[in-house]
Amino acid sequence: MAPWDSLGLIYDRLGHHRRAARCYGRALTLYQRIGDRYDEADTLTRLGDCRHSAGDRAGAHRTWRRALVILDGLGHSDVDRVRERLGRAAPGEPG
Repeated sequence: MAPWDSLGLIYDRLGHHRRAARCYGRALTLYQRIGDRYDEADTLTRLGDCRHSAGDRAGAHRTWRRALVILDGLGHSDVDRVRERLGRAAPGEPG
């Protein structure tokens, strides 16, 4: 699972957003299968970042919302980090 996350991060940083999204998708599937909710949310956060970098603001917003729901349910402090992303990048807003 972590290798797919790592590949996604590498591809994203290289600007290969479609490849990154596919890798993140594979990691998400595996995290969901084993019930690893935190890593699922963490990967969703990175996938949202990837979509945002690719110019898909609406997709990023939807993905970050999914991460927020999971983190909020877990009572995890990373929820604030995701809320900040959502606040800065609401669909239709500049920046």
